[in-house]
Amino acid sequence: MVPESLKAQVLVKSRVEDPEIRAQRKEIIETKSVSELSQVASFSDFPIPTTIERLMSKSSESSGPPSIGWYVSFMNWIEHAPLS
Repeated sequence: MVPESLKAQVLVKSRVEDPEIRAQRKEIIETKSVSELSQVASFSDFPIPTTIERLMSKSSESSGPPSIGWYVSFMNWIEHAPLS
């Protein structure tokens, strides 16, 4: 009666956070108000995905030209650009 697709085993990844990072984030949340946490001063306030960070670090370590140099330049430009 039940389709085979509903019986298939599902693989789930678990993600473990660094306890030090978790403690820093918890402290920030406890010491700031909701309005302070919601303020965005620049684009650097937005987190960069881990995949992009790895790509950026690999390109800076390589001896050849960086493969995503345009992205690094763009992010540096955005980081210093005013929001208004």
